Amino acid sequence: MFAKGQSGNPKGRKPGTPNRATRTVRETFEAVFVSLQSSDRANLLVWAEENPTDFYRLSARLIPLQVRSEADDRVPFSDLEAAARISSLLALARAREAEASAA
Repeated sequence: MFAKGQSGNPKGRKPGTPNRATRTVRETFEAVFVSLQSSDRANLLVWAEENPTDFYRLSARLIPLQVRSEADDRVPFSDLEAAARISSLLALARAREAEASAA
């Protein structure tokens, strides 16, 4: 009937493309997130500072364990490297927030 690895609809959605419901949830979540960032009390930086353990635990789940380069080599991240990257990003966010407050 169909060759191995082919779907019944050759013009269908490409592999990895999220369906409409997933896309809608992500867009809605992003809109709420962006809205919360404008709040002085309910933004991610404030929460991260008040809940560092939870922040790092959540952040670690969002960082890819492997990153592909142009040569398609896999570069694994250690937990220590991931924590260092997260700390750098958090410090950058603090600096930008302080800069914005001063302006």
